Amino acid sequence: MAKKTASKTLRAVFFSVLRLAVNLIILYLLLQLFLFAYHFAYQVFANEAYQPKNKATVTVTVHEGASAMNIARVLEEEGVIANKYTFILRYRFSKYNGQLKAGTYEVGPSMKTDDILAILSAEEPESNKGET
Repeated sequence: MAKKTASKTLRAVFFSVLRLAVNLIILYLLLQLFLFAYHFAYQVFANEAYQPKNKATVTVTVHEGASAMNIARVLEEEGVIANKYTFILRYRFSKYNGQLKAGTYEVGPSMKTDDILAILSAEEPESNKGET
């Protein structure tokens, strides 16, 4: 009888530990999801440069009829932006939506997203307005 009680107790402890482990894993995954969502949203809504101290520039050619996704992909491959999807969302929510123009442009990772969009829209970047 004592062996049966010990077995039930051991089994209950095992399942309690298993539940605790599963709950910790779920909590960890939820935390990672929250952090990913926070950083993704921050990249979309914060107008900050990808690498503020990197003063290098890249020549980017936008061809006639190029989609915003293709342009974002090129910018990501060249290291100008961190994430093409956050760039696309920023573009869609901005005043530059639908205004990207074909041409050859100099952009760099030290530029803010709105400044890059202004350049690709053939406008003067916001950060340069007011300078003489």
